[in-house]
Amino acid sequence: MLEANFNTLDNDFITLSCKQLVQNNSDDSKLPITALAEMGQINAIQNYYEIKRFYENNEFIDKQVEKFIANKNKNFNHYIAIANVYLAEKGYSVQKLIKLIEKQKKKLLMDVVFEYSETIRYEMGKLQILQDDYSRLPSTSALVEAKKRCFHLYKKLKNPIFLLNYAELDVKDPMQKIGLKTKLCFALSKLELKKWFKVDPTNIPVQYSLAKVLTMPKSLVLNTDKEQKLGHDILINLANRPLSSTLQKYIEMRGFEEKEAKIQ
Repeated sequence: MLEANFNTLDNDFITLSCKQLVQNNSDDSKLPITALAEMGQINAIQNYYEIKRFYENNEFIDKQVEKFIANKNKNFNHYIAIANVYLAEKGYSVQKLIKLIEKQKKKLLMDVVFEYSETIRYEMGKLQILQDDYSRLPSTSALVEAKKRCFHLYKKLKNPIFLLNYAELDVKDPMQKIGLKTKLCFALSKLELKKWFKVDPTNIPVQYSLAKVLTMPKSLVLNTDKEQKLGHDILINLANRPLSSTLQKYIEMRGFEEKEAKIQ
């Protein structure tokens, strides 16, 4: 994985992820990401369920996630993958429930404003039932567990990559309101990643994480034009690297084609 025990396939994932970020999630990297996920790279498995179409299935990847679900010693990356699987399968139902919750909140607000006191308790009860239903969703519980474990690792290891991951999970949660806490996590991870980058500018996971936070929307992170350019330049450099021979051979064996057009 990217945070520790960094290996060749992890490096390939960074190359492909940077292509996605620079090309705004075009389909160019979809088949290589699928190949990488089939080979067991955990971040690629997470990504696969984010980019796959609802009618697409891959038994090689599905079986790996089934093992994650059965495994009693899951790490936060496993929980993210599990959450993505459930969101891919039940995304419509999740969004429908979220809309019901938002509708109920608005109705309750109107009752409070117009002092319909006799109905407030009843409407609050309905809202609580809907929110309880959401909290019991497999995708919700997996995301909550992933965030909990990620933040624990940040406090334990003081590695800003974990803090950035924690903030990204906040954004990923469909019901999470992006508030001051999330923005502070992004800001702090940026400051710490810049320090790590200054000490070791050749560290690929640090480069990748820093580039992500420097190119995020200003609604999440206030970056200067200079910082945004640095982040974009890092993404370009990482995206234009060749894939490993290990992944290239697997892609060839599976009959996948990888587009090699250089990114500008």
